[in-house]
Amino acid sequence: MSTDTQGCARDSSWPGMYVGPAALTSGEFAALTRRLLGLRPERLRDAVERELRFGTGDPGIPGVLLYTSTPAKDTLGAALAEVAAGRPPVDWPTIIEARSVLLAQPGDLHVGRSAPWRAAAGNRLTAVVPDTGHYYFLHSLLVLAARDDPSLDPIVGHIRRNPEGSIRVYAADEPTLAFLLWLRRRAGVATLNVEANHPAVFEAWSHKAVLHPRVDEAAALRVGPDPRHTLAAETALTPLARELGIRVPRLPGYTLPADLSFDGAFRAAATLLRDRFGITRGCLKAAKSSSGQGIRTDIDLAAELPGPPGPACGEWVLEAQAEYCRLPVTGHLFQLAPSVHLRRGTPADGMTLQFLSDTFWQGNVYFDRDSCEAAGVPVPVYDRIRAALIDLHSALHELGLVTGGIDFAVARVGGRFGRSALTGLQDLNLSACGADLLRAFRDRTRESGLRSAATKVVVPPQNMTTADLQRLLDGHTDLPATAIACIPGQWAMIAVAAPGPVAAAEAACRLTLEVSKLSE
Repeated sequence: MSTDTQGCARDSSWPGMYVGPAALTSGEFAALTRRLLGLRPERLRDAVERELRFGTGDPGIPGVLLYTSTPAKDTLGAALAEVAAGRPPVDWPTIIEARSVLLAQPGDLHVGRSAPWRAAAGNRLTAVVPDTGHYYFLHSLLVLAARDDPSLDPIVGHIRRNPEGSIRVYAADEPTLAFLLWLRRRAGVATLNVEANHPAVFEAWSHKAVLHPRVDEAAALRVGPDPRHTLAAETALTPLARELGIRVPRLPGYTLPADLSFDGAFRAAATLLRDRFGITRGCLKAAKSSSGQGIRTDIDLAAELPGPPGPACGEWVLEAQAEYCRLPVTGHLFQLAPSVHLRRGTPADGMTLQFLSDTFWQGNVYFDRDSCEAAGVPVPVYDRIRAALIDLHSALHELGLVTGGIDFAVARVGGRFGRSALTGLQDLNLSACGADLLRAFRDRTRESGLRSAATKVVVPPQNMTTADLQRLLDGHTDLPATAIACIPGQWAMIAVAAPGPVAAAEAACRLTLEVSKLSE
């Protein structure tokens, strides 16, 4: 595949991407770990426990910011599926790398590779890595390390000058761990501080399957006619309850494990939802999907499904279709899908509503207990969600939980629950998340006295840069507003502060409308 000087893919089979579709095979990864570390992949974890320290470092010590998409979420598989279906793929690596500029602390070295990232970084301290052929940035870094490429020298030098600083990564997946071990050894520091969840937490708990019981185990449960009692009995079978001893609120649903045939597990789960709860519509999700990718909604549970909507491997979740309660504001109709977050090892204040387009995340609006009613969330629901966050933090903190986003639904599922609204946890995203941007922006605008803020995604014009977007914001509002990043013609995000959540949401919608007008 050929690329232009800006790193934007020109091959018509891979349209509009700033990174290529190359990815390391398991054999190539094994060869690199042996060459760089003298280790087989299965021995990585022993070295990780000895050489890396996970947690939160001192924010006053300059560190390294290395954020990019993770193979654990298989966004490459989703992108290839979009191309196969004749649709343009979402360039998640470029989006995550460019938007993460807002998270850099003073003195941090920010590592990246694409033209949109460089434009967003501006005059910040950066290390530019030249390889854009690999989809996953960490694959690029491992290949460059094996070549002893000089583009990595600034990263090594920064660590040597700041040995107590933290390496802040998106997720501690295997390619990231291998590269961090190489960095530690090349820099010659005794231990490398890593600001991320311990890999055991990320791998074991950062997916949807832990929220629901296995369908075969749930089918063996004897239940009565009361749907709430049945839901509680099934909740006791979830991994969260069995292994951590916590029972978070959830919607009816079941895990379709990889060791069962998909078709048989789906039919069994559909039957349980119909027979136990009177629920006739369902929502199918890959257990490890992110940002709403690969979700099939409003499935008729009485009809047969020929196969999973994507790769036929891995775990799936079949959940009751949620009819979200809604909050109308000028410019947007919110689904009540509040999220709570962990930052630097502690529960973050307040919570957010998500801007959603279909099932895809498009930004956040912050609110707290004093403003939750204005955000459409009753105080008892707010308190219940916050209590679930505290329980999850208490259960996982000692295992190495540092950061993450936890998504809930306030929704009706019908059937024997009638028109009653349920509150249910829908996703555990125990890695860096999009709401980190909103909270970083609020950190920078607290002195304004404005109690809320919003971030929102918009499709910018083909010729718009981050600087252009900032000038537009400055010309259309007196509120504090920031252009977080801009990928021309594809994706941009703005942030704006306001006195309350409704005002913040309306300001974000108004400003993104001004951007959209330029694309017409």
